[in-house]
Amino acid sequence: MLDFIFLFLLLGATLAMVVYLLRRVSTQAKILRTMKETQTSLIRNLETGLNEISGIVSTQSTPIYSFLENKECIYTELHIYEIRRTGRSSSYHSIFKYTEQGKCILEDESGSCILDLSPEQADFTIVDGANSVTEISEETHKRICALEGSPVDKINSEKRLTFVEVTLYAEENLYVLGDMSVSDSEGMPLVQMNSELQDPQQLYITNRTEKETASSLKKEVLSQRIFAIILLLFVLLFAYIFISTV
Repeated sequence: MLDFIFLFLLLGATLAMVVYLLRRVSTQAKILRTMKETQTSLIRNLETGLNEISGIVSTQSTPIYSFLENKECIYTELHIYEIRRTGRSSSYHSIFKYTEQGKCILEDESGSCILDLSPEQADFTIVDGANSVTEISEETHKRICALEGSPVDKINSEKRLTFVEVTLYAEENLYVLGDMSVSDSEGMPLVQMNSELQDPQQLYITNRTEKETASSLKKEVLSQRIFAIILLLFVLLFAYIFISTV
């Protein structure tokens, strides 16, 4: 009886993974279609609605300081993971995430705009540049412990933690796609997610070029489709075994 329950739970978990992968593939395929159908706009021509823009993070942006290296940056995303051991294996469990942005000014050959990179507004993917450490300086320790919701007790304990930070710097590329709300701020367009829509979607933003982004998405869609098919075959095989043994 216990074997049947275990097999049933395994099938359910695998099927849930297949559904997750297919949804992710659908989302990424939709982004690819939108990229193909949307012409890149110049910043000076931006209006509220579906837009695609590409540019460089201006050196006129207002910086903040990263946590782990204390360098000037425009955006930082800090993750803290607790390393837990089970027998001979170990796993990473996320216990804290914090994001902070300065004023991000994006510029192209036509002009500049202010881009809102907050998690509520943007699905922001930073490629490469992640910094990972297991020990932090006393100054960094104080800064992180002062953050709202920071797991101070675990940071001050003997628990094994890993600190991972990804950052965006001035003069990096940014590619932005989505239904945008364009308003005026400090004499420049302020670009945010269009929250007036019935089903508002976060802006898709990455620090890759459009060509690099499209190439990466195509590879991800293909690999995830293959993996989903393999998992689905696994589900069908075990379902057949389960039915045969009942």
